[in-house]
This record gives sequence, structure tokens and C-alpha cells, in this order.
Amino acid sequence: METTGIIIAVAAAFFSSLVIVAIMAFSLKTARRNNSAVSYVVENSFEVTAARDRFLYTERHEEKISDDDD
Repeated sequence: METTGIIIAVAAAFFSSLVIVAIMAFSLKTARRNNSAVSYVVENSFEVTAARDRFLYTERHEEKISDDDD
């Protein structure tokens, strides 16, 4: 008898929290998924004058080239 009440209370808490989270998620309409930042950039406000690529990790493979005479 007692475990049935606990199961019902846990299920009710789960479903009520699910409803609350769903309402909060559907109210977030200002954040939309976008693949580019074109809508955020003001025209002629950004100019790249130099580019420097800094590699933190490099991978180098060395292999001896054998002669056909060997």
C-alpha cells in the first residue's frame, strides 16, 4: 500500500516537472538555430587585415625512402 503511494507521488512529480520544462522550452522563441552569422554582422563593419594560424599540435611522420639498388 505504501509503495503504491510513493510511486504515484514520483510519477506525478515527474509529469508536472515535464510540463513545466516543456512550457519553458516553447517560450524560448528569441534563440533560433542558424548556420551562419550573416544576420549579426553589420555591413562594412569588419575587415580582416592579417591572418595568423597558430597550430597547437602538429603531427609529423618520417619515412626513409629506400633505393631500388638495395
